[in-house]
Amino acid sequence: MAESGRRLAALESAAADAQRSLESRVSSLADRWRGEARHQFEAEHLAPVLDGGRNMRAELGSIAQIAARADAELNSG
Repeated sequence: MAESGRRLAALESAAADAQRSLESRVSSLADRWRGEARHQFEAEHLAPVLDGGRNMRAELGSIAQIAARADAELNSG
């Protein structure tokens, strides 16, 4: 169980790194436009991708915490 928790924590960390990289890349792409074209690009493409990345990271973090608590409880008894 501890190994699973460590792997989940590593996945959460990798998801955080991927999220930051993705935000940087799509933000630089969005910077190429101004005005309405930029707002449309952000709404149609950028926002859903960034939301998905944040959601994935949050879910992995929650699962890692649950696994760590379960491991601690199993090992304390």
